[in-house]
Amino acid sequence: MPRVDPVMQEGIIKKWLKKEGDPVVKGETIALAEGEKTTFDIQAPDSGVLLRIATPEGATSQVASTIAVIGESGEQIIGVGETPEVRKVPTSEVVPQITHEGWVRASPAARRLAEEHSLDFTKLIGTGPEGRITREDVERVLEKIPARQEVVAPGVRQPRIQSVKQLAGLRKSIAERLSYSARQAVQVVVSTEVVMDNVLRVRGATGKNLSLTAFIIKAVAEALREFPELNSSLINSEIRVYDDVNIAIAVHTQDGLVAPVIPDADKKNLDEISSLIESLDRLASEKKLGVSELTGSTFTISNLGPYGVDSFAPIINPPNTAILGVGRIVKKPLVVDDEMKIKSVSNLSLVFDHRVIDGAPAATFLSRIKRILEDWPTA
Repeated sequence: MPRVDPVMQEGIIKKWLKKEGDPVVKGETIALAEGEKTTFDIQAPDSGVLLRIATPEGATSQVASTIAVIGESGEQIIGVGETPEVRKVPTSEVVPQITHEGWVRASPAARRLAEEHSLDFTKLIGTGPEGRITREDVERVLEKIPARQEVVAPGVRQPRIQSVKQLAGLRKSIAERLSYSARQAVQVVVSTEVVMDNVLRVRGATGKNLSLTAFIIKAVAEALREFPELNSSLINSEIRVYDDVNIAIAVHTQDGLVAPVIPDADKKNLDEISSLIESLDRLASEKKLGVSELTGSTFTISNLGPYGVDSFAPIINPPNTAILGVGRIVKKPLVVDDEMKIKSVSNLSLVFDHRVIDGAPAATFLSRIKRILEDWPTA
């Protein structure tokens, strides 16, 4: 199972394009898989024959674990699990393997699911190749087991349940990514108010329907060039500072949150950024975002202003070091040069990983974004 994202832990096989016994060519797409962000192709690492499909369609496999075996015609697979062995044998000797006591053939996903529910493998019937137990076999057994009744002490009030749905699919991926971020990063928040009058004047003067988020992205991209330590990731005890400024924008869809990426945001003008935001929004709503649109981010922006939110502290999008939360623009009285004036103000909240950067430089970075927006040239 390939890794398409630095924090990807597992993938789901959506469809096999080849079946066991089919010839394959190196670089040929042999399966479609779904990661934590999007679907992607799995290509044959070498030419030969697809001897064994270890992870069936719909099953989950850990990154770097074996999902299939490619070899030569006439080879037999010995053993199961993460590292199966292959040896050349006459075709007449190829026979199904027999289950030994305490050892059964099962996919990694089936094994994990069965262990989670304390199921006895020796009593499960496998429907996969040569009797291999698949995730679907385990799920069929679990469906027949009555739901475990909770024991409640007398007098405890139990709220009525309106509906129940499983944490699965994109919602599960979001939960896992955010939980990973919350566990790993030491997340600290600094906030500031930004006067957006100049930005609004420039936007109105263009006569175009430019996205306000485009102005934020452009300001952040410029600031990241001056503060590259925020344009980084902490991976395996390495702080990787990136040369590319690729800014992800949080987009809400019916299935959940996705974060498509504006690549090289520091090299794009407002028109290009605004147009790309519109395009990514459309692709997200149509569920057509690909791997290239969802990977490679170095910083993330989440704008809840359109939803009437004044301020909030988003969770860092791993493996980024920081994320910027943007609130709505509201008119409010401010003291300017000892005079009370009405200004259009927005709240910005920078959430950063304190393992990578300290509070003072993070606050200076946020102040720089504030200055860029407030001093936006109106000519």
